[in-house]
Formats: sequence, structure tokens, C-alpha cells
Amino acid sequence: KQRWFTAACEWGQLWVLGDRCGGLHMVTLETEEHLVIKQSMPKLHGRMGVTDLRVEGELLWSVGRDGFIRSYNLGGQETVTMLQALHVGYDWVASIRMVWEELVCLVWHGARLLVRTVEGDTEVGAR
Repeated sequence: KQRWFTAACEWGQLWVLGDRCGGLHMVTLETEEHLVIKQSMPKLHGRMGVTDLRVEGELLWSVGRDGFIRSYNLGGQETVTMLQALHVGYDWVASIRMVWEELVCLVWHGARLLVRTVEGDTEVGAR
């Protein structure tokens, strides 16, 4: 089955890659042309894939088309541990951002794009 990366971000010494099968892969660059996989977490976001990765402070956040927002901590020896998983009530979380010092997610609901706070689960805007 074909697999490609749908999201990427730098987190300390690691590059985190999200794939279309919902997995996260933590890699380092040995040289300009050589990646080393440090850890893989397959199928975290289901078969529809990872849509966004974001680092806020010490935490990594991932979102996907399974409706989940997940947070991770970077431990010793570059080991990544999932801290929490939150289902936002919608099937497709497009992105996660920090807005006015509050974590918000952009979700697709049919043809509408909604902006919702993660902590209070309130709608901030819609289009």
C-alpha cells in the first residue's frame, strides 16, 4: 500500500512525520541525505491520516481525520510518550493552533469550517 507523509514539524532534535495511514514517525537527520527512524507509532489517527502537527512549549500535538487531538511528551533518550487523546466530536480535525493564548482546533463539519476552543469546547467562529 502506498504511504506518504501528510504533516511534519521539528521538535527539539527530532523531526516528526505524520503519514496518510495515521502514524507518527520520529526521525533524526544523520547526514543531509540520511534519515534514522527513532520511533514509530502506527495508526494513531486511523486510516484517514494525520492532518497537522504542532509544537507548543514542551508538548507535541497531532490531529487527524479521526476526530482526535493527541498530545505527547518527549522523555529521555528521545522517547515519545502519548499523554492524552481527546475526541472533539467531529470527524475531521484540520489543524490545531494557539490563538490568544488558548489552544483552538479547526474542524470540518460538512462543508463548514469551524474554529473551536479545545479546553472549553466553544465555537469561536465558522465559515
